[in-house]
Amino acid sequence: MSSPCIVINKFIVPEAVLDQFLTEFAAHRTFLAARPGFLTGTLYRKQGGPGRFNIVNIAHWEGPDALEAARSAMGAYYAEKGTDPGAVYRRLGVKSDIASYSAIVTYGPPRSASSAN
Repeated sequence: MSSPCIVINKFIVPEAVLDQFLTEFAAHRTFLAARPGFLTGTLYRKQGGPGRFNIVNIAHWEGPDALEAARSAMGAYYAEKGTDPGAVYRRLGVKSDIASYSAIVTYGPPRSASSAN
């Protein structure tokens, strides 16, 4: 069994087209969430800080094989429709950085000696 795979998609979405982006993203989200191996996903909006990306999507998959199968299915789906989701984002002026990752370190708050019992 392969290790879980995390997809982190970062976007620069102009405020004027945010609603259109969210509508388009909803179609992607619905399609991918129905694929085998999809675990969970969350779309985040930037609250502050110097980073240039204002929207971030984090999706968890059972593993790279499930993710690749979903990407292939999505490609076939859009090819059948004769559309290109990337073209929609480009038309809206959305910039993206899309990649999948595997965890190398997991961390959390320190546990006290009394909570370890």
